[in-house]
Amino acid sequence: MKPNKPFNLDYQKNYDKNHRIFRRYKLPLNKNKAMFYRQYYSELGKLLYALAHVEGAVSKKEKEGLKELVRKELLPDEKHQDTFGTDAAYYSEIEFEILEETMTDPESAFESFLFFIEQHHSAIDQRMRAATLKVAKKLAATYHKTNKKEKDLLTRLEYSLKHLPTGLQPANS
Repeated sequence: MKPNKPFNLDYQKNYDKNHRIFRRYKLPLNKNKAMFYRQYYSELGKLLYALAHVEGAVSKKEKEGLKELVRKELLPDEKHQDTFGTDAAYYSEIEFEILEETMTDPESAFESFLFFIEQHHSAIDQRMRAATLKVAKKLAATYHKTNKKEKDLLTRLEYSLKHLPTGLQPANS
């Protein structure tokens, strides 16, 4: 008899199997939802970092704009918290600060967000898509309006969000 493999918590690889893994391992669904939202907001932080850093540096005004966007746009609608009681929306701000400290390439951060939404398209509803685009556009406009590089990223983002499949796709067995 083969020993059972331990559950791989690498959420990005496993979530796209349309919750089959979570049912098989009998994990509580609300815990998985909270995990998804934390990862979504972390990836949103990468997107916002890419927009703020695309011209080469993050301005103080953009950092302040990010904090204001998190508090005014993301927090009011977010109900999920981690085990320490931190609202999941704060993960955007946390991820932004980490990327800024490590001086991550903005294109890599942007591609990470696009990969995430492609892998989790069934969990990203129209409300989340609209909020993502709204917050991205507002951050891009915080410092001297939206420049050409930011417009290019916003155009790519809008195209990707618009062309994401909706609903659950049939799972391959």
